Amino acid sequence: GELLLWLVLGHVVQVALLGLMRYHPVLAFCILPAFLATPYLVPLRVVVARWFTAATAFVFFMGAMKVFVQDREDKELGVKLRKEAFHQYMLRFIPLKASPSQNYAPYAMYRVGAILIKYTLANALFIEHAACLENRPSSLIQEIAYRYATGLGVYLWVNSMSEPVMVFWMLMNGVIIEEMFARPYLATSLSDFWSKRWNVLITTLFKRTVYIPLGGKYNYYQASAAVFLVSAIFHEYTTFVSGMPSWHNLLFFCGMGLGTMASVKAGRLILPMVERTPGIQPVVTVVSFVATMCFLLLLAPFFYEPYIKSRFFEKAIGALPWHSVDSYPLSVMICPAQP
Repeated sequence: GELLLWLVLGHVVQVALLGLMRYHPVLAFCILPAFLATPYLVPLRVVVARWFTAATAFVFFMGAMKVFVQDREDKELGVKLRKEAFHQYMLRFIPLKASPSQNYAPYAMYRVGAILIKYTLANALFIEHAACLENRPSSLIQEIAYRYATGLGVYLWVNSMSEPVMVFWMLMNGVIIEEMFARPYLATSLSDFWSKRWNVLITTLFKRTVYIPLGGKYNYYQASAAVFLVSAIFHEYTTFVSGMPSWHNLLFFCGMGLGTMASVKAGRLILPMVERTPGIQPVVTVVSFVATMCFLLLLAPFFYEPYIKSRFFEKAIGALPWHSVDSYPLSVMICPAQP
């Protein structure tokens, strides 16, 4: 109950700030920095609520930068912001494709079902073994399984926690909003993973506010490096205000940025050979998929270890007292009991 209370309070304040910003440009510029302070309204003892408030604060901050700073010369936009309904105005800060549809309600219910399944799987695959820090994997096979299951658990957890917001806006606006995660476990390259599959909302937001203004594909390497740097700052900010300060996320995203740019360069070098030998394409795809998964697994601990050590996901999902590592066979394989 306390978690929900503070979660709602933090987001009500943020939505109120967004509502005030649309009436005058000067007011918007004055309010803009206030978003980054809103997580401190939530007590640290309710760390999950503070983390979510921090995440949405940064999203709203970057979205407002786009709407009120980069587009400030568009006078017609200013008129639209003041006149359009509030729920339509709020959609501007959810940079996902939204398509009007008569079937939005059944689709929303389908998404609700998917949320429940992903939430259950996250609890089974992640919490049960990630909480068992004293029993770390003792072999290479177990370490690989541990990292893959933990990464999959993070994906399922983040997806199941963020999807309710999308369902809410679909029902409010009568639209179908694309999913935030497009099967990232099928990515065939790091570029495919980060630009098309993982957290599409944040990716689209950074593309509009950082990547395109810095030249986009015409200045690919510099623009991409800036995106990964901003992403690192975003994640370090959320962990810092949530009482989990570390440089792990900075190292993770800088490494991912270098890996992504290197894979794009390699892809451009290999492309002429693939075009000359069409039959080799499936082999290249499989090799690229394996290399992508290996690289993600190699750096994954830099991303999730701060959360695991602080028991963040346990608190988020609310592991019950009668849960044990022996509850699921996969957890036993990954985190075996020690004598």
